[in-house]
Amino acid sequence: MQNDHPLFRTTRVEITPAQMAISRPDSMLWMGSCFVESMAPFLSEFQFQACVNPLGVVFHPEVLVQLLQLTESDLDLKAFESQGIWKNYWVGAHFSGSKEDLRLSIQQAIAKISLLAPQEGGR
Repeated sequence: MQNDHPLFRTTRVEITPAQMAISRPDSMLWMGSCFVESMAPFLSEFQFQACVNPLGVVFHPEVLVQLLQLTESDLDLKAFESQGIWKNYWVGAHFSGSKEDLRLSIQQAIAKISLLAPQEGGR
């Protein structure tokens, strides 16, 4: 039985396969919103090698670009102190502590991202 009511019609969409497939051994970096966070358990369950939001939940695409290009001086420029606790405008709220602890935790997250960078001759 076919329903011709406009609320029940469907749109067919042709999806062409991607030129490059993702396989389980590939390392992936997922950055962005809480959607990325909600995908992490599924990626893990299916044994994908995914680094998920290492610098915290960040919604703005321009900030995401800047995070991937951070330098030492950028870290200091965006750091601020509030009630004795240091934070950084560009990273997630869980990055906080003494000025040195903040810097170290961000540097460790950036190092984790750097390990995912494609090597010469790779994909």
